[in-house]
Amino acid sequence: MKCTSALAVRDSKEQKPETRFEIKFSVKKEIYTEIQEIKARLSNKHGSDLSIENILVELIRSFKSEIKERKVTKLNENTRYVPVSIKREIMKRDHAQCSFVSAYGVRCTQKHYLQFDHIQPFAIGGKSNLENLRLLCSAHNKARIGQTFPEKRGRSFF
Repeated sequence: MKCTSALAVRDSKEQKPETRFEIKFSVKKEIYTEIQEIKARLSNKHGSDLSIENILVELIRSFKSEIKERKVTKLNENTRYVPVSIKREIMKRDHAQCSFVSAYGVRCTQKHYLQFDHIQPFAIGGKSNLENLRLLCSAHNKARIGQTFPEKRGRSFF
């Protein structure tokens, strides 16, 4: 009997607790009302465990299942338009992170405000294909534009 209780204690010490993050935010009344409606719709599935976490999990799963892979049969590389399937491949290849690498070999860690950048600029003949596109954060993209087109520095491009 003592052996099994000692094993149980040892096993519980070896298991690491799950990493958790706390998110706090406030919402408008309309959003709060919609959350309550979602809770009501999910009540049969989750019973009494209608935490915000479970609601978010359901919404995220629902969102992900709606994203369908689109296949492009013919790609026109002579346009700025980049098909969604190519954008997804670039996001996967670049790990949804800025791909800028400094002269010291340090990669930018920015994962927000990402933009698709033509390695050889479209304005001077670059194609809109997987090999010529990459992700850059807005700061590195602006810096690169300034280097490539110095006459455009300080002017809006859009």
